[in-house]
Amino acid sequence: MYKYLGILLLFLGSPFFAKAAVDAMTVRYLSNYTIEKGRLTLEKKVVIQINNQEGLKYGTIYIPYTAKDKISKLEVQIEKPSGELIRKIKKSEIQDVSAISDFSLYEDDYVKKIPVRYNRFPFRISYSYQISYHRFFQITDWIPIIDTDVPTLNAELRISTPLHYPIKIYRQHIEKAKASADNETMTYLWKTSVPKIPDEEVFSPSVYSLLPRVEVVPKNFEYGSAGSFSSWQAYGKWQSGLLQEADDLPEKEKTTIQNLVRPLDSPIDKARKIYHYLQDNTRYINVKLGVGGLKPYPASYVSTNKYGDCKALTNYMKALLEAAGIQAYCCDIYAGGTPRPVLDSFPSQQFNHVVLMLPLNQDTTWIECTNNSIPFGYVGTSIQNRKAFLIDEQNSQLIHTPSLSPEQVQNRCVIDYDVHPNQKCEAHYHYTFRGNAFGLFNQLYTSYPANVQEDYIRDFLPERDFTLKSWKLSKANREASTITLDATLELNHFGKMYGEDLAISPIPLSIPRFEAPNERKLPVQMSYPICSQDSIVYHFTQPVKLDEIPDSVSIHNTFGSLEMQATATDKQLTLKRRFIINGGDIDLTSYPAFYQFIRNIKSKTNLTFLTTTKL
Repeated sequence: MYKYLGILLLFLGSPFFAKAAVDAMTVRYLSNYTIEKGRLTLEKKVVIQINNQEGLKYGTIYIPYTAKDKISKLEVQIEKPSGELIRKIKKSEIQDVSAISDFSLYEDDYVKKIPVRYNRFPFRISYSYQISYHRFFQITDWIPIIDTDVPTLNAELRISTPLHYPIKIYRQHIEKAKASADNETMTYLWKTSVPKIPDEEVFSPSVYSLLPRVEVVPKNFEYGSAGSFSSWQAYGKWQSGLLQEADDLPEKEKTTIQNLVRPLDSPIDKARKIYHYLQDNTRYINVKLGVGGLKPYPASYVSTNKYGDCKALTNYMKALLEAAGIQAYCCDIYAGGTPRPVLDSFPSQQFNHVVLMLPLNQDTTWIECTNNSIPFGYVGTSIQNRKAFLIDEQNSQLIHTPSLSPEQVQNRCVIDYDVHPNQKCEAHYHYTFRGNAFGLFNQLYTSYPANVQEDYIRDFLPERDFTLKSWKLSKANREASTITLDATLELNHFGKMYGEDLAISPIPLSIPRFEAPNERKLPVQMSYPICSQDSIVYHFTQPVKLDEIPDSVSIHNTFGSLEMQATATDKQLTLKRRFIINGGDIDLTSYPAFYQFIRNIKSKTNLTFLTTTKL
């Protein structure tokens, strides 16, 4: 969403950040930032050694820039490991391409794309360039790697500022800078190497928090208007200035909104009605323009064009609510499955999304303005349980979004098996999805054609060797926070035959495959719980006898719980299970106990029922 964050994410999304074997290494990663006469200049040099054919995936260089901040002094060359020049890349080989994403209408970001190929290994790609930023409110967010599997042997960051130019520095996994000064300039120098970065593990912290990193911002900046990172209140005041005059809703639409909510008494009912109006009349398209991607297009623009990005749609919804006399606040947030920690003590631009907050009746309602198919006030897994930055001219502050409870993320499955002789079986599945699964299936239901839905459902169903006879995704209404899937399957080889006996193994619980304690290197970070409940019923066409019925199970501890019960008659076997893995962080000291809890659940639910018709 935002300009400088977008530049970082462009690198993270490039082939450089594709998962790969160790087929290349970054020999040098040098960044030199200079602030002089109000301009920020970056001089960068990177040398990558390609060791084999597989390493050629890192042989295409991507250098992001904008239309206003153009690249100069660009040089790319192929060298031997000794540094001897093989050849220079010609200007004709350098491509200028738009960095426009699939969901964008327009972006002013571009990329220098430079494919480099050579067939004698090892060889090195050396590239350097300079870029001067005509305005800036961040100096750098420096992460000296090109891929999580590519070691960096030598990295340096140098920042030079006027002598009394105040900056703020945040660093992680790197030593403090060496600072030096002369009569006019203050210089900061960081050196590091990254021989190996821990691989991401199941529910591990974001890779972002595992990397050597230096973020530097000016304490005061001039970016569209004067602003400051001296405090969250100061930064919020600057952001509030970006919203001034952006609430210019046309008078005709104000009247439309007022007429729309006139029959309603409750502010919450009015807000819900307006939200439906937003969903029915606009669509999300990224429009990455304005002051670094931070300034929203005005409400009048969205009113006329019926589209906008998260900033524009959120600002537009705020203006619609204000037309009905309802106050709301724009909130910056970092959206995603794994929350990125917000640095409370380091006021800066740390976010990638904007949502709306309504403080109604001493309660807080959160509104996602870019999704046309979720309920009003729905808090999904991508924004729950994290800090958000509320923009209020005089009282901007960090606040916390609500955490989802086990009940709010619980997925339920009811399976009825009609078991016939000769391993023939018809299975009826009924799923009720909540939480993250609701988001996935709701998007599938609202955004994709039936053939794509069917392909996804076939892959999702846990059975093998089946014929999908029928399926249906259903949603009760637009305000439903659940979605259901009904599917009827014909199973061709149900269970396993041992003579005249049939062995039945219930489908396993959907539990993540956590690493064994001796393999686990990182703590567990679960921002929301996992909760699943199922009821599995086997209907037999003729009386059967079961060799054993397991005892009921009840496990409860700090990590979660499991409840399981099996009952049987001569023609029916019923198994009911419910398990919860609590959300939260688990350090490596507690991990062995957590892993044992997971193993215990799996062992208790790893059942096989042996049935026979010999009564």
